[in-house]
Amino acid sequence: MIENDDYFIYPSFTRTLAVLEKQKAGLVEAFDPKEVESITLYDYQTRDGEDSKEEKIQDRSQIAELLPCLVSEECDNGYIEFEDSLGAVVEFNDKGYSVTEYCQVLKGQMPDLK
Repeated sequence: MIENDDYFIYPSFTRTLAVLEKQKAGLVEAFDPKEVESITLYDYQTRDGEDSKEEKIQDRSQIAELLPCLVSEECDNGYIEFEDSLGAVVEFNDKGYSVTEYCQVLKGQMPDLK
C-alpha cells in the first residue's frame, strides 16, 4: 500500500469508483470540517492597479460553507480560467500533522461569507 501519494479519480470514472469502494479503499471525498484550521483565499486578478487580495478564514461556520465549493488544483485539468477563480490554501490537521492543500473556488460559486 502506498501511504504518501495522491491519486485523483474523477467522479465520471463511475466503474473505477465502484471497484475501489467494493475493495474498501476508503476514498476521501472532502475535507473534514473539524480538521480544517483555516482557508486563505487569494484573488490574483488585479484591476486598475489594485494589489492582489488575501483573506484568511478561521470562522468554523464560514469554513463549513466554503468547503463544498473547493476544487483541488490537481483536478482542474487547466479548465478553470485564472480570472474566473480564487486561489484557496486549506490548512488542516491530519493525524497530528499540519497539512496544506492548494485549491480553487470558482467566483460564481463563492458563498457570501458574512
